[in-house]
Amino acid sequence: VTAANGGAFTNSTGPVTGTIGGATVTGGPATATLTSVAAPTVTKAFTPTTGAVGAPATMTITVANPAANTVAITGGAFTDTYPAGLTNAAGATVAIAPAACGGTASVAAASSLVVSGLTIAVGGTCTITVTSVQGDTVGPKVNNTGNVTSTNAATSPGASATYTVNAA
Repeated sequence: VTAANGGAFTNSTGPVTGTIGGATVTGGPATATLTSVAAPTVTKAFTPTTGAVGAPATMTITVANPAANTVAITGGAFTDTYPAGLTNAAGATVAIAPAACGGTASVAAASSLVVSGLTIAVGGTCTITVTSVQGDTVGPKVNNTGNVTSTNAATSPGASATYTVNAA
């Protein structure tokens, strides 16, 4: 049994009647609750939105737990593989805030970001910030974050943002 939206769904049966050793026995009713956790919402932005070849920009990805959910989203994870011509500059750093989000993030590969283990409080957000993302070739770089998965919520399709690289 699954539920498409976040929330708690209760199902109850009526009384159950049967015969044991010639006697009629009644039990129940039984009740069970399914708690469904809606997918996180994801936004992404570059600051600034345009820059020269090799100029650093900051990429910010925010993952939010909808207030309609009744539990924290746990084990949040995604991979952001950059498009051709967009890379992490030497010395690029990544941070997750607030600290309560936990998780790990890495920009070890020249053109990707890997995040795992996020815990997002009900109605809360986790912000992942990568400094020193740069464009290596002229033109718009449309960057799509991969799906955001977790251990207890529906999968989110991620987010998209464009960084436009101008000639120096």
